[in-house]
Amino acid sequence: MILEKLCADLGMHEVLIPEEIMLFQSRAKILELPAKVNLQKSGKPCQKIWYLVDGVIRMYNHAHRRELTLHLFTTNRFITDFISVKTQTPSRFSIQTVIPTTILEFEAADLFMFLDTSLHFERVGRRIFETLLFEETERLQDVLFSMLPSVTTNCGTASLNISLRYRRSTLHRISKFRPDTEPHQEE
Repeated sequence: MILEKLCADLGMHEVLIPEEIMLFQSRAKILELPAKVNLQKSGKPCQKIWYLVDGVIRMYNHAHRRELTLHLFTTNRFITDFISVKTQTPSRFSIQTVIPTTILEFEAADLFMFLDTSLHFERVGRRIFETLLFEETERLQDVLFSMLPSVTTNCGTASLNISLRYRRSTLHRISKFRPDTEPHQEE
């Protein structure tokens, strides 16, 4: 049931033949995990891609002897350290369940093999990566907009101008922007 829902959400039935869907489903592991299970530890290459069916997962790292949660993931999301998966370099992040969680676990190598051998899977892969890119961009924008007023207050627009190469007037306008309000419409 869980795998069928994922296949439907990704539109697999529109682009894959039944044998390809069965192959994809055969590579997934359905895991029901308690809270505080580490899926990925920082310092080790990430080799898996997870799909969060139910529960909450956090991505965190240790900075300055403190544990810093970078992101909380909720249902119907793909989760991985994509840079580590793709380059097979040590991950900078740990990934852990927060509450009892149900996930689908895939070996990243299996998914990349599917992408390399089938144009149909390539279309599905593009949908997955578009979703990941959209979610990451949205998360970074949220972080940027939540930090920007304090950053410009603490270091000033002149310092940001040097490091970001934006005009001072542009930074001044950005620092006044509040994401919870409508942007000003110029006529």
